[in-house]
Amino acid sequence: MIYSRKIVHLLLSLAMIMALNSLAPFTGSASAEAVISIDSQADLEQIRSNPSGSFQLTADIDLTGSFVPLASFSGSLDGNGHLISDLTITGSASQPKAAFIVDNEGLIKSVGFIDVNIHSLDTNSTYWASGIVGTNNGTIEESFVTGTVSGGYRSAGIAITNRHIVRNVYSVASVDAKVESGALVAVSENGSTLESSYAVPDVHSDTNNTGGLTAYAYTGAVIRNNALLAGTIDSGSGSNIARIAGRLNGTPTFQNNIASTNALVQGAAVSGGTAANNQGLSVTDASLAMEATYESTLGWDFYSVWDMSAALGRPILRAEESTPTEISTAADLNLIRGNPSGDYKLTNDIVLTGRFTPIASFSGTLNGDGHAIIGLTVTADANHPKAALLAVNNGIVEKLGLVDAAIVGNSDDSDHWAAGIAAENRGMIRESFVTGVVTGGYRSAGIAAHNFGIVKNSYTDAIVKAKVESGALVAVSESGSTLESSYAKPHVYSEVNNTGGLSAYAYTGAVIRDNALLAGTIDNGTGDTISRITGRVNGTPTFQNNIASSNALVQGKTVTGGTVTNNKGLSVTDAALALQSAYETTLGWNFDQIWEMDAAAKRPVLRYFGTVPTPDRNPIIFRVLRDETETLSTGVDHRQMDFIDANGNRQKANIIEVAINLPQNHIIVGVKGNRIPPTDANGDYIRTVDAEGHDVIKGNVAVQAATTVIPGKKVVAGVNGEFYTEQGPEGYMIKDGSSIINGVRTSGADGKSYPFHGFFGIKDDGTAMIGNYGEDWEKNKNDLYEASGGQYWMVKDGVAQNFNGLVVSDPSDPNYDEQTYYRHADRHPRTAVGIRSDGNVFFAVVDGRGANGSTGFYIEELGLYMKELGAYQALNMDGGGSSTEVTLNEGTDEYEIRNTPINKVDGVNTPGVPRDVFSSLLVIVDQP
Repeated sequence: MIYSRKIVHLLLSLAMIMALNSLAPFTGSASAEAVISIDSQADLEQIRSNPSGSFQLTADIDLTGSFVPLASFSGSLDGNGHLISDLTITGSASQPKAAFIVDNEGLIKSVGFIDVNIHSLDTNSTYWASGIVGTNNGTIEESFVTGTVSGGYRSAGIAITNRHIVRNVYSVASVDAKVESGALVAVSENGSTLESSYAVPDVHSDTNNTGGLTAYAYTGAVIRNNALLAGTIDSGSGSNIARIAGRLNGTPTFQNNIASTNALVQGAAVSGGTAANNQGLSVTDASLAMEATYESTLGWDFYSVWDMSAALGRPILRAEESTPTEISTAADLNLIRGNPSGDYKLTNDIVLTGRFTPIASFSGTLNGDGHAIIGLTVTADANHPKAALLAVNNGIVEKLGLVDAAIVGNSDDSDHWAAGIAAENRGMIRESFVTGVVTGGYRSAGIAAHNFGIVKNSYTDAIVKAKVESGALVAVSESGSTLESSYAKPHVYSEVNNTGGLSAYAYTGAVIRDNALLAGTIDNGTGDTISRITGRVNGTPTFQNNIASSNALVQGKTVTGGTVTNNKGLSVTDAALALQSAYETTLGWNFDQIWEMDAAAKRPVLRYFGTVPTPDRNPIIFRVLRDETETLSTGVDHRQMDFIDANGNRQKANIIEVAINLPQNHIIVGVKGNRIPPTDANGDYIRTVDAEGHDVIKGNVAVQAATTVIPGKKVVAGVNGEFYTEQGPEGYMIKDGSSIINGVRTSGADGKSYPFHGFFGIKDDGTAMIGNYGEDWEKNKNDLYEASGGQYWMVKDGVAQNFNGLVVSDPSDPNYDEQTYYRHADRHPRTAVGIRSDGNVFFAVVDGRGANGSTGFYIEELGLYMKELGAYQALNMDGGGSSTEVTLNEGTDEYEIRNTPINKVDGVNTPGVPRDVFSSLLVIVDQP
């Protein structure tokens, strides 16, 4: 698919070039069927003997000795991106015009002349010196010259006299003449065009007529969309000299030309320059180092003609780019780390496994070429606070997809950033996309956390979450940055504020234009500085022509008052956003070269990409960051898992695996001191307190494990058990074959119905079961040796359950139960027990409420997690501040709390403080 698209685009481009070339006034009869290859200095002589032929360079050519100019040419010379080096020509009375070709009526394209040494005489106006041609009656395009051109009566880098077209060329040559001296052209004749070109001027005339681009221009000459970079333009007289054109004869046309404020004329800066006069509009060198200046201001083609060289800080021609280093494997990505200023191209999709260390700084070119990096996982730490593929990008990243990326920041400090492609972008990111999760940064964004440069023609379909600034594309749009022609499908959240569907924050001088926001959600913890396009606005950033779906919800609500020029964006329907015209006509996106509509997804995608493999996704585990297992005893293992869930939340879980099919392994209900809870004649719990008024049964899980002393056995692990009140356990409880201890929150106990309560039990035969307090309890209660209550049977016969819509939420409803609703309505730390299809048992404790960076689960999420861990049956046990897991440290003979309980101290949730609970579920093993 990728290559077929490229072939189509190539054929279309060739057709357009042929059509444009047909306008040139050369009469050669060269046939496309007879292209002559040139790969040596000797081969160049074929042009001399066949000046109307079609030629193509197939190699760079290093010239030696003095070259005799080609008298005339009317065919086509395609340099094919190759170079001709050390062109040396010395003019004489018999050869007054020193140039590669004296008279051109043909097409010269895609050739670079480097280190030229062209010198002529200045006796009279017939003595010329030029890098490429003397008189141009044809077309010169996508070519350049470096070196020295000097000594002519007229001298120029590209052409002395231009009568037709010079376009998409540049010169970095020193040019010196007696009279007319121009960095690109000496004389722009009536009917000529000089456009979309630039020069780094080092131009001098002994007398006058001196120009940064052209020395002399006549009525009828068109000089447009050009740039002059910093340099010098000088003459002996100081007359007829200017940055764009020195001498004017009549009224040549100047359109949209710009010049560096440091392009000095006679050693001084120029005032009074405009885009429509021969001085050009003054711009800064900083703006001339930005692609947007050429592409947006001058309309240059940066898709097929130009590219921006991050190393040079100016444009270069795509045809002249060096052969990039190919990246085809995960190991090859380290080549970038070793040479961060190099040029690279992906040749395959790359699947990553394990943690990827960000590339600290990049200043080269990374061309994804329509390929994707799949499964990128980056986690911030003290040594790498900026989590992204690239920590800092000063170069160009293009045509790259990040699929199922998991970027995890650390939001403790403001310098911890998370982003898909670049934490800090000072270069260019274009025609790229990111899917997956970016979470946990103080600032998080799908593409770039801090954008100082340009992000364009890109999109994200990623979950983005941060402590403060969170934006689907960019977190902070700095002054001077551009975010354009891009879109996001937002799922954006900030714990605090500064939250935007496209950019979280924007400063004066940032430009955000021609973008679209699709349906999705933008939320934060405070409701402050939040909006569809940009959340927080500092000063007066520029918003131009941005649109947003009316179903892009902010804090769960639709937005009013949006316009194309404010930070909300103009509201449009989802139906409109499913049409190409919304992007092509309204926003001006390029659907010929860059975008195409995905009919199934009803949104744009980038043309470069074929079918990118979609990795299998689990319903709740998005990316595992750590998964470590240690053996506590034969058949008893402790597992620690850190992961990003499918909703973009960081989670930390501790899991105890118990093979109860092994006879030495047992699960019991634990209490402090391992006593049987006392009951009255009806089976109701009799609360007994110590001198300080504490329930003698209660203790944290570590205490309950430590005080459970059973001859010939030892406790190796445990978790908190069932929900409870001061009056006793919520559900029915059996400990070590005791009589049933009545639950205080079961159906009929207090006149309420508790339809979601259930129990975990160990039968007399040692098998485990989960059931409800209806038929299952009645059927099995007499066969239970241990029983502990829970709420929400989350996995039933291998199917994760969904309780949404079943839990009564209206306090006025007679069936409303505050605890049942509370436990379901929010994410909490959770404890659960699961039974596998083979009958073995495992416990899972998931931290939450920010403890140890973990978010916690909704009940349904916990059910999905338990199923993914292999549960055939699973029950939610007590959670919140009660959730605790301990294991025995054999070395110290102490019980260590392995998770991070979060309990209230003086009314504040405090991580690391265990809660005293009524009961636990302890794993005991036989001692030898």
